[in-house]
Amino acid sequence: FNHLRSFITIESMNPPISRALLSKALKSSRLLKVLDLSHEKTLEEIPNEIFNLYHLRHLNLCRTGVKAVPKFIGKLRKLEYLNLGETQVKELPMEILKLQKLEHLIVYENVDFSRESYGFHGIKSPSKLGGLSALQTLDTIDASSGSVTVKEIGTLTQLKRLGISNLRREDGKVLCSSLATLTRLWELNIASIRNDGGDYEVMDLNHHHQQQHSRSSSMSSSFLQSLRMLILCGRLEKMPQWIAHLQSLVRIDLDWSGLRDEEDPLEPLHHLPNLVTIQFCGSYQGEGLCFKTGGFLKLKDLYLKKLEKLKW
Repeated sequence: FNHLRSFITIESMNPPISRALLSKALKSSRLLKVLDLSHEKTLEEIPNEIFNLYHLRHLNLCRTGVKAVPKFIGKLRKLEYLNLGETQVKELPMEILKLQKLEHLIVYENVDFSRESYGFHGIKSPSKLGGLSALQTLDTIDASSGSVTVKEIGTLTQLKRLGISNLRREDGKVLCSSLATLTRLWELNIASIRNDGGDYEVMDLNHHHQQQHSRSSSMSSSFLQSLRMLILCGRLEKMPQWIAHLQSLVRIDLDWSGLRDEEDPLEPLHHLPNLVTIQFCGSYQGEGLCFKTGGFLKLKDLYLKKLEKLKW
């Protein structure tokens, strides 16, 4: 394996790759750049041999049984891609901040809930997460620890994909301020924190309009011009005003928003020129949705679920 550059296991391998073979391959593959062990469910710990692969750029441990990331992760200084999605990892060590070339950080755990709903847990953020200045993907960060984490997001100006879970109502204003600095963002997924009964609490995201009118920023320099996909999972008392300015938006999902009938969820979407997909799940308490003439010129897919009062 001396000259090996990529080592990729295939999901359908049965039985799974043996620990002995994996250890042998990793020990002798010091030039390895790509390591993909995804779907190896018997893998519960990250093999120590990985942390000696100083040339490693791509590490995929998605859907493995891994439960923790040791501090030795900091030795992989050339790492650009780290995928720990659908594992049991709930936090990352401070040493993650040594990975200055890291562009894609994917760490989340899917959670099944009742009422035919689903959710996900993000990871607890190490302090000074903003030090990972090369990040383009951050999916998903747990915001329950408060405004410090949410404020750090605003320093990650290269972000293109951002996922946030457990957002508290009182941190909505800080989040909107952080989003205003993300001029390259094209995918945004936000879920509010849940109460003891498992229901999503209110998200307060109606603040970006204050930034629009300030002299230091304009709509052309904010995420309003770049965002293509928006997923909001949680209660909304009103539709955020900035949604009406998302000129590049292709898809919007509103899940469990519970908007009152006087708060028309279609109103800010009518004249978005690139909107192709709308998904409403438990989003609206009114009896009717009116699609006005001349709007939704590119709409192809419309999904309406759990709108129990809807008649027309």
